[in-house]
Amino acid sequence: MKNSILLFVCFFMILFSSCDKSLDSEIPSLPVYLSVRIDHNNLTTAGSYKSFTTRPDASSYIGFGGVLIIRGYEAENNSVYAYDLACPYEKNNTIRVTINSDNVAECKKCGSLFNGIFWGSPAPSSGPAFDEKLFLRRYNAFIKDFDIIVAN
Repeated sequence: MKNSILLFVCFFMILFSSCDKSLDSEIPSLPVYLSVRIDHNNLTTAGSYKSFTTRPDASSYIGFGGVLIIRGYEAENNSVYAYDLACPYEKNNTIRVTINSDNVAECKKCGSLFNGIFWGSPAPSSGPAFDEKLFLRRYNAFIKDFDIIVAN
């Protein structure tokens, strides 16, 4: 009986986790690995962020357009998010989103906005990326001791 329940649960998890292409990013999947000190990079408080457009050392990889690391608004829960900086609409590694004065990721070229990034959402909220359902590429990020680790 336990085996059939487990099989049933696994079947539905696979069925529902693989159907929605809109959660995928159009940004190429390139190697990403960063290990950065929280205190040396001013990533200690909720709402703090840092962009990496060059490799900080020889063991680091920064994906397609660079990496944006964000301490989420739930920093007391150690929430940390990471995204590729390349605009998914432009698909060019030199056209990057930046954080504007409203704490929204914005592509200056196409005008796409991504306002959920501090809550962990790579979804667009307006602009051509919204119209075409093009998401920022999100990377795995977690805190280990005094470092933020980002990888894919």
